[in-house]
Amino acid sequence: MRWKSPFGTSGGVPPHSPSRVVTRVAPPRTQRQTSIIGIASRLLGLAIGLRSRSLVVAVGSAALLVRPVQAGEQQPSMSRWGGQPARLLRKVSRRSNARDCLAHPSAKPNPHQVCHVTAVRGSSPEWERLSVFTLTFANPPGVESLGVRIDCGDVVKVVVPNFKPKSYSMSAQRHGEFDITVKVYPGGVCSGYLDSVQVGESISVFKMGAKQRVAGRHVGLIAYGVGITEALPLCAAELSKPDAEHVRLLWASKTYGDLFWHDEIAALRAAHPERFSVATILSREQREGCLHGRCSAAVLAEVFDGAWGTAAGGPHEAARDAVRFLSVGTKPMMRQTEAMLRELDYATPGRHMLLA
Repeated sequence: MRWKSPFGTSGGVPPHSPSRVVTRVAPPRTQRQTSIIGIASRLLGLAIGLRSRSLVVAVGSAALLVRPVQAGEQQPSMSRWGGQPARLLRKVSRRSNARDCLAHPSAKPNPHQVCHVTAVRGSSPEWERLSVFTLTFANPPGVESLGVRIDCGDVVKVVVPNFKPKSYSMSAQRHGEFDITVKVYPGGVCSGYLDSVQVGESISVFKMGAKQRVAGRHVGLIAYGVGITEALPLCAAELSKPDAEHVRLLWASKTYGDLFWHDEIAALRAAHPERFSVATILSREQREGCLHGRCSAAVLAEVFDGAWGTAAGGPHEAARDAVRFLSVGTKPMMRQTEAMLRELDYATPGRHMLLA
């Protein structure tokens, strides 16, 4: 074995020799080893740099969100989101009890009127009564339509000051105006902002969405809580298309008091008695006419395959390829629903999705 002295002398002198202080010479690195070590070093440096920059960005963003606006200081501009101004025309409820706010049931809504829809939830005082509003906005000046395709799941992005834009489903659109339906949560940044907007004031909005509808004969919508604000307009959109033979809605909620839009659902049932049906499941309340518990693969099989006869071995098993599903809720809820549908041998995501 060869050893080298730090004083420049080398040879076959053993390391224990009293006349020499020696160090061991490592075998020379190959070109490949050198390249690998160099790449690893550069990647480590890049990772450390990105981590540091991300931390700075995160801290800076947090500071922007929590820093109060000083006296005489203007609000930060949100023009970078590219939104357009939409003026609030009405803040009303579309439920039947909203007519109690009117002078006469047949009277037209007062554009300056505010009607509350309350939903009972839990025993905590702050959750005891949650307001639900339908906000009607005028289209931005010079814009005939935002271009939102309700049947394709497009959303309205609301630019919230000092916060990121929030997605809301368009409840309805008419000539020159559109609706957004909102449930106001305690401490909710986005819902609280919309609740604070007064009639005549404007918010900044823009449209987002690029999905396409995949036509089906049997269409199943699963709405979790306030997800009904997207699911029910989608039901109406599907019923307007001749290729959808039957549309079925499953609305999952905690209590019956959380539900709203009873009149809208009844009107859609009356308009399409043979093509539209609804099932409701409550997780914290037992009520006649409603299922009880949480959504599961068994519940989905009962509500949809049971109604359509599309289960394996069912009378309409051949129609399974023409079944389409869409769930509306939080991302974890939607992923869990897709997993349940896969247990029933539906390709979700895949060919059995209504939107792709």
